[in-house]
Amino acid sequence: MTWLNETNIGRWIREHTRLTDWVVAICTIFIALTGFGQWLAIRGQWDAMTEAERPWVGATAVSAEPIASDKDGVAKLTITNVGRSPAHITRFVVAAQRVFYGEFPYNPPYENNPPYDRDTMGWVPSTGILLPNGMTPTTLEFNFIHTDAKTFQQVLQNQAKFYIYGKVEYEDVRNNSKHFAHICYYWTELKQANPFVHCPQYNDAN
Repeated sequence: MTWLNETNIGRWIREHTRLTDWVVAICTIFIALTGFGQWLAIRGQWDAMTEAERPWVGATAVSAEPIASDKDGVAKLTITNVGRSPAHITRFVVAAQRVFYGEFPYNPPYENNPPYDRDTMGWVPSTGILLPNGMTPTTLEFNFIHTDAKTFQQVLQNQAKFYIYGKVEYEDVRNNSKHFAHICYYWTELKQANPFVHCPQYNDAN
């Protein structure tokens, strides 16, 4: 049994030790990857549950009257929370009497419309809470300046539009995650219960 000498035994131990180390390393990596995959699955389920239970704020009603040439008016915009958790409204601002030619702008102006606070970049802060499931709608009422006769005629001929638009910023009271909702309607001369319809732009939310 000449192979059972000190040199051969040492070589055998070293070779099998390296093999054992590789097996342990591979098993460790496999366990880590399995654990990471399980963590991702649990995180995905948690995110889905959180998203399903979050607040969703949007507009439910809009009105303005009178809409006529050379007459100031009063507009109202109502928002509500149709989600499943309370929403903390941090800022809510609306504007009216803006007549744009062509597509509605990506960043419409607010600075010349009440309510307006220059120190907050056109936003009027609010600390209101909207309860879930539409239980506590909030209406913002504001005055708008009249349209001159020439511009109003262009609106009637569909060459321009009379808009009411706004932005709501709010937080999920459970985790303080921040969200927003853009709101945009334009007036039509149609004789119907609500002559305002949704704009094709500026009605996004997160």
